[in-house]
Amino acid sequence: MKRGQGLSMNVIIIAALALLVLVVLAVIFITRTDDWAGQTDPGTLCESTLGGECRAPADNKCPSDVPRKIGTCGSDDGGNDIFCCKA
Repeated sequence: MKRGQGLSMNVIIIAALALLVLVVLAVIFITRTDDWAGQTDPGTLCESTLGGECRAPADNKCPSDVPRKIGTCGSDDGGNDIFCCKA
């Protein structure tokens, strides 16, 4: 056997392994981004991660039972911010 033939076989094996690794990484990335996308929803982030409550503000403040503003939960149909408030 010539030396060139062994080299091409090595290249094919390395390329196949690299393709396999890329496929595995793609599957991991796709499944993880679905989990991450659910956590980036402002309401979910406020309530489950920050321990707050999404409340419509009165006079641009959180209600008195949860007075501290720690973020936003998006906006209502009128374009007004809904605050993430915490006691």
